[in-house]
Order: sequence, then structure tokens, then C-alpha cells
Amino acid sequence: MFDLAIIGGGAAGASLLVHLLNAADDAEPRIRSVAVVDPGEPGRGLAFARPEPYVLCNTSVAVNTVNPTDPAHFERWLRSHPDRCHQWGWTCTDVHPSAFVPRGLYSDYLADQLHAALRRGRQRGIGVDHIRACATSIHTEDSGTVIHTPRGRTIRARRAVVCSGLGTSSATAHREAAADGLLRAVYDIPSYREFVPATGTVVVLGTRQSAVDAALLVAGTQPDVRIAMMSPSGRFPAARTSMVEVPGEWFTTDHLLAAGSAAPGELVRRWAMLLRAEGAPHAAVERAPRHADLDGVDLLADDLARTTAGRQAWEIVVPNALTVANEVWPTMAPAQRAAIRQAFTGLLRRYAAALPARNAERICHLAEEGRLWVTRGPRRWRRTRRHLEFEDAEGRVIRADRAVDATGLTAFGRVRGLAVEGRSLQAAAAAVDPVSLEAAPGIHLLGPPLGDTFAVNNYANATHRQAARLAEHLTAGNDANRYRGAQAW
Repeated sequence: MFDLAIIGGGAAGASLLVHLLNAADDAEPRIRSVAVVDPGEPGRGLAFARPEPYVLCNTSVAVNTVNPTDPAHFERWLRSHPDRCHQWGWTCTDVHPSAFVPRGLYSDYLADQLHAALRRGRQRGIGVDHIRACATSIHTEDSGTVIHTPRGRTIRARRAVVCSGLGTSSATAHREAAADGLLRAVYDIPSYREFVPATGTVVVLGTRQSAVDAALLVAGTQPDVRIAMMSPSGRFPAARTSMVEVPGEWFTTDHLLAAGSAAPGELVRRWAMLLRAEGAPHAAVERAPRHADLDGVDLLADDLARTTAGRQAWEIVVPNALTVANEVWPTMAPAQRAAIRQAFTGLLRRYAAALPARNAERICHLAEEGRLWVTRGPRRWRRTRRHLEFEDAEGRVIRADRAVDATGLTAFGRVRGLAVEGRSLQAAAAAVDPVSLEAAPGIHLLGPPLGDTFAVNNYANATHRQAARLAEHLTAGNDANRYRGAQAW
């Protein structure tokens, strides 16, 4: 019987373990035994496990720190580990709060923090067992929680936290099966060099962050391959040159909580008003115009030029807005949450998913070389004997030698099906208490499985904040960490 079981040892699970071991009381730790259930190495997850140095984090050094109360923590680690930086083609002069480092380098940082926390845990008498297995189901009994694995192993713990992260969605899995090896999910390709042919055309389904990663992976692996990117909009996210969180003057937790029990419509108006007020000091900064006549690459190039020139106000406002939104989210009534999410998504979705400027430059450069183009679609697709054929919105048919599906990452896909108290993970997430993050007594969710307990899903900084709060909750054994105003609801 473990005191705690953590299902999933990726970024969220490792972050929880770091905060848990750092929060444990030296004299009498409340949690003395932890089981980490993951078939892979803890500290490495789907989001950050790529070994290619040009696959960058989508958020910068300042907000990717595992300790959100110490924004300079990750930067100090980078400067104190020049050998690690050098392995990824970086030097200490490249390191600054706005830098977007390779995902693998961030994974090294997270793994290093985990190993340091494990050493501290051992010194305090806290044992951590790594159980190399997947979990298929978890349910509660009188004595605690019971976790089952595919090979029939049973793991018992007083409490459990599900940190299963992102996986391939059912839709992507079905397309992958129908393509008979010619199409793969973006992060499920161990070696792009073996998957992508030396010449020909590769179709990348999607134009968001993971699709850009896929396009760069294809281009970096085979220099003579042409890349067609397809999505319903044919548009990329915005380009981002920095992401440093500066506490806002107007858009703050206190200002939003001051709205009290306002009706959803009034709360949305207040939300938008505070965002505008936050951007008011930057009145000289232009709002990016909509260019209906520009294709996706041209629009990205125009947005990149404006952002690089410092003419986009959203870069200044968004990082703080994301954090405040996730902090305030648990205190809102369900109707308020639904209204705020709709307004927040409309205002900031494109910018919350923004691309690092370096990756945007690479996409534009590939387009200038004639190696990459973007179109809307696909309307339909089919497999021939040796190729895949995709029809775009204009009726043009693109014959692909290989395809990469970057549309189907999800926390709830059947591919990573995990039953929580007999329910799907999605159903369990819908029942989560936003204060304790409990889906059922003794079963907590963390990271992407949280679903609607995040205003912005799968945001690394928010996950670290939630991990710190959950670790405090688990080690204190009470609800002393409830947000201000939560009792009002």
C-alpha cells in the first residue's frame, strides 16, 4: 500500500513529484511512499521528448520554470549547465528570459529537477518506486485506490493522481490504420529519417503548433522533400518573439474576483474591459489587421514582421492574462466559466498558441525556397496502392508519399483509454472539483486531463502551478490552499 500513486511520469507527473518532495515536512512527512506508474523514464513525456534541437518549446524560459514563484529558476539552471546547453547547440549568451529553447533541453531541466527532488526525498525517508507499466483502470475501495495494469498487476495506494498527459486521438488512430503505414501521428514517429522518403511530397495535416513541429521535422530530415500543410483555415497561429510574464495593473486576480457574483454577460464585459485597459499604455502598438487576401504563409510573414518590430500589444498582455485566467477559473460558477471561456478563446486563442519567431521564420524560409505551401482542407482523402491522395478545398488533389497527422492530440482519446471509477477519463474530468482537483474521492487529475478546470488547457506554466497547489493539498491534508473567493460559489 503506497501513500500515493502517480499515473504518468511525463511533464505533469514529474512536476508534481518535484513539488511533492520539496513540500514534504522534514520531521514527519505525510507521504512516505510514492509509486510512479509509467512505462517510460520519469521526467520525459510526449511533449518534450523530441531529440531534434530545432523543435522548440512554444513558451519561453521565463514561464517554463518548474517553480512559477521563481521565474528565473530555469534561466539560472541553464546558465549553470553550459555543457547541457552546448549539447543542444546553445551557449550561455543565448540564454535569456524570452528565449525559446529546444524541447529536449527543457526535458533535461525537468529530469534534473526530478532527480534532485528524489535525492532530497530519500534523505527524508520518502521512497519512490518506478513501476514500468501502463494503467488501464483505477477505482476506489474502503482502504484507498486500486490501479490495474494490462498484465494483471494490482497497485494499491491511499490516493492517486492521474497525469496521463496527451496521446493520439481516436480519429487520428483510425486515419493511421486506414493509411496502412503511410500516415503517422506527429509525435509517434521515433525516426523521421526512416519514415520520410528522400524525395517526393509529404502532407502535414494541421497548421498549429504540433503541425509546425512536424513540418520542421520533415524538412530537417530530408532536404529534398516538398511539404504541403493542410487545415480547415489554412492559417497559422501568431508569431511570438517573447513571453515574459509581467503582473498586470488591471487584469489581476483581485480585479476579476471583485466582480463577485456578476451575471456571465457582465463578467465577460468586465473581462474584455480589463484586457483593453491593460493594453491601453501601449496605444501606439498596432492591432494586426485581417488580411483576407493573404494565404497562410504570407499572413504569418506579415504577423512576424509586426511582432519583431514591436508593433503587437498582445505579447505584453497575454502571458499574465493566461496565468490570471487559470488562477481565477476554479472560483467561478459553471455558467460564468462557460461564458468566460468563450470570450477568452475568441480574444486570445490564436495568441495563446503562438509560434516562436524562430520557427515562424523557418516556415517562411521553407515557403520562399518552394519547399512548403499551405492550403485549406482536406475535403476528402484516400489511399492508393503506394500513395495517399488529399483533396483540398479548391478541389485540387495532392498526391503524398507520406503524411503526418498533427490534428489529433487529446487527453481523452480511446488510444490511451483509462477508466476512472468505471468512467472514461473525459467523463471523470467533467466531475473534477476545481479546488482539490478530485474526480472521485482520493483520485485527482493533473495536466491535460483536467479539462475544464483550466481556462487554457495544457499550458506548461499553469500545469506547474496546479502541481504546486496539489502537492500542498496532499501534504497538508486539508483545504487551506483554497483560492480567495472560492467559498462564494
